[in-house]
Amino acid sequence: MRVAINATSAKMGGAATYLFNLLPQLVRQLEGDRESSIVVWTGPDAGRLSGLHRRVEVRTHEGAANGGLRRLLFDQLELPSALRRGAFDVLFSSANLGPLRSPCRQVLLVRNPIYFSPEYERRMVNRRVKLRLRFQRWLTLRAIEGSDHVLFPTRAMMTMVASYIPGPRANWSVAPYGARHDLFSPSPSGDEGRARTATVRLLHVSHYCDQKNLGTLLHALALLDQRHPGKYHLTLTAGLEGLRDQSNPHCPSLPEDRRLLRRLDSRGVVTDLGAVPYEALPERYRRADLFVFPSYTESFGHPLVEAMASGLPVVAADVPVNREMCGDAAAFFPTFDSRALAELIEGLTTRRAGLGAMRQAGLVRSAEFTWERHAAQLVAAMHGGEQLEPAPDFGRGQVLGR
Repeated sequence: MRVAINATSAKMGGAATYLFNLLPQLVRQLEGDRESSIVVWTGPDAGRLSGLHRRVEVRTHEGAANGGLRRLLFDQLELPSALRRGAFDVLFSSANLGPLRSPCRQVLLVRNPIYFSPEYERRMVNRRVKLRLRFQRWLTLRAIEGSDHVLFPTRAMMTMVASYIPGPRANWSVAPYGARHDLFSPSPSGDEGRARTATVRLLHVSHYCDQKNLGTLLHALALLDQRHPGKYHLTLTAGLEGLRDQSNPHCPSLPEDRRLLRRLDSRGVVTDLGAVPYEALPERYRRADLFVFPSYTESFGHPLVEAMASGLPVVAADVPVNREMCGDAAAFFPTFDSRALAELIEGLTTRRAGLGAMRQAGLVRSAEFTWERHAAQLVAAMHGGEQLEPAPDFGRGQVLGR
């Protein structure tokens, strides 16, 4: 089978992590087919993919990676032409958009929640941003209609899409992503090593964007520092100071979040590391006592699985995707309530009751997420979807705090 992958938008965050972890497993899934080959179209930042495997050819396309009209022309004109010339059997469009009329079978992965999140659209006050968002949503819906099979990383993501288009449909499937369990594992020192640390070390892993809801976490930290000066320290990988735009229409809370970060930084209770290499993340999880994930919308939280696999208790915003992924391995707080978040963190870390159970539940839950399973589901979709297995049916989890 000759496979084409359209990954021109995989430049940062979860999209890049996804591609880097998927390809080795996809190659293994196709090993039985001696004639199989994979061609990946991606942006210029594909250094980690080059030389990955002899059956994987990487073709960069800088214009399409920049989005806008150039991406649209690539998806609808250039890529279909290349597929016909290369006699490809299947196209995997790995990030929401793809040809509306593919010359070969197309599997589409819908992974961007902001196109379908009413909360995100409500928070975008800039008219141009709203119009662009609605056009991207319309284009994604048309791509869904034009695809042979559509994959979603969570039921929550599929449900969001189904509110805009009749669904779920027979050719829609949920295929959760995986985690690198060879990289993300519990600290060798165990729970006792964490308990003896005087400072409570909080961790949040993500680049900065509006849906990450970082302001709620920063306000909660400010409240904790008022009550217990110096007891709590938060480590971020957000990179707020490195953002060029002082006022970004896609991030209306950026000025306020940056001011609060600087105030907390002056008190020595927060460290923003900026972008951290993927291979360095496991040590960050092992050093922490509690992982906090305040996102108000996601399609799949890679850091949630990484934290659980690292034996790290999780506190997350009370939204469907976080509940679906974490279940009893996390405690949940009302999404924009910084006071409730502060009280939840304070209660968990002061009493430490239940943290051991949360760690164990997280290890069990994270084991369900494997790249091998995801790649197998993708290959099944490429072949027609008949052999797709149902996604794990996780429970509702626990609600703590106000």
